[in-house]
This record gives sequence, structure tokens and C-alpha cells, in this order.
Amino acid sequence: MNEIPTTAASQGAEDPREAQPARWDKGGSHPPIVENGAPLMFIDRGEAVDVRPAAERIASLFASMPNQREVLLAALRLAAEPVAEAEVYEAMAALQQHSHSVFSPLTLCRSLEKAGALIALTADGEPLPGEVEVVVDEEDGEEYLVAAEPPEVFWKTTEDGEAYVEADDPLARTRAVLDDESAYLEIYRTVLSACAAPGGAKTPDLAAAVDGHPLVQSPRLYVQHFLKKLEDAGAIRWEGAWVVGSAAADVLAELDAKQAASASKAQGEGVLR
Repeated sequence: MNEIPTTAASQGAEDPREAQPARWDKGGSHPPIVENGAPLMFIDRGEAVDVRPAAERIASLFASMPNQREVLLAALRLAAEPVAEAEVYEAMAALQQHSHSVFSPLTLCRSLEKAGALIALTADGEPLPGEVEVVVDEEDGEEYLVAAEPPEVFWKTTEDGEAYVEADDPLARTRAVLDDESAYLEIYRTVLSACAAPGGAKTPDLAAAVDGHPLVQSPRLYVQHFLKKLEDAGAIRWEGAWVVGSAAADVLAELDAKQAASASKAQGEGVLR
């Protein structure tokens, strides 16, 4: 815990802030502190403020981190009612155990908070105070301002966050992918069928089934292209193997229907000839 002397370093300075410039705490967890003999003051770091509506900021966050979609959504669903931050982080970390994510649960929650999807509350359900509470301590006859123990944090999903969760539609996103890449429906069906099998599918096995297929030779594509598209849409996810999400069953049924219709059409054209 950082202790800050209440006396100015230079007795001759009219403004103690001139004698003791702002400094950053070692953890970098809050803005600079002005050592001015008064309660701690926060300095504007000059960060750009995103003034877009929360709904837009939340959508942008999810669009920028498609491979973290399930983790972000899990946090918002879990925090439908105020929940202790430790519980949220534990649930998020469990989902991240196979992803080797560079983003910690804390970082992701802070991103959701900044976007307007989460709000940090105290145990009483009140917003966390914007300033660090300080108390006066004394050591060797000199008084110090000491940051008090921070309150326990509870995360709560905002109305805008709840609206995003409610509107989340992996089936629609997957359909959009298939519409955009309709020439590769057979490939997507192969990948989804393998991922839907018990235990999921490993990348080498999927590559063996896809990379040599005539459809991906020109232009040259590899299985990773299709995995990324499906993962970003929320149709599959990595859990030590590629497994299907909630939209996969509907998508596979639709692909089967399209394949059956195509085969029936081809058979009918053959009879007419």
C-alpha cells in the first residue's frame, strides 16, 4: 500500500504540486496522484472519451474480439444480478482454459464496463466511488495519507448489456457466413458434421478432410479459413477440440435440406435429358 507524506518536499513553493510532481502508482491501476498535502487528487490523463451510445460501444467491443465472444457473454449472463467479481472471473477463466487468451477476466470485465455493458457496485448495490478513500496514518512522528482497503466489487449487467445478450443470434451470423460463401456449403457441412461428433474434432483431422477437396484448390483455402469463420459466428468453439455451439444443429439441418434439394433437382434434370 503506497503511503504519501502530507508535507511538501519544498517549503518555498507556493503550490506544493510544483514541488512534488504527479507520479503513477507501480501497479498502474489508477491515475497519477498529486502529493500536495491534501486529500489525494486525480489528474486527467487526457484519454479520448468514446461518446457513442452504449449499444454501439458494446457492439464494437464484441466485433473487435470475436474469439472472446463466449467469455464476454458468459460474464454478462452471470451478472444478470449483482455477483462478486471473484465468481465472475472464475467462470470466465474456466471458459478460457483452452484458449490461451492474452486477456485476463479482469481486463475483459473492465472492457465491458468501459463499453457500458457492466457496472461495478459495492455490496450495498451502490456504484463504486470514483475516488480512492484515504485515511491518515502516523509513523515516526510524521503523518501519511494511506489508501484505505478498497470495497468488495460486485459486477452487474446494465440494461444495454442485457439488450445485447438478448439480441445475440449465432444462428443468424452463421447463416450470413454461409450466404456469403455459398460456393463452399459442402465444406462447411463437412466441418460442422465433424465438430458435432462426440468429443468434437481436432484440427489435423479436419485439415485432412478439407485441404485436399477440389473446392478449395483455386482460390487456395485451408481448413483454418472455415474454422475462423464459424468460430467468429459462434457456430463452433475450441474446448481442446472443435465442438459445436447452439446454432450448429439448425445449420446442419438447413445444409442437409439444401443438399437434398440440390440432389433432387439434379436428378430431375437428368430425367428430362
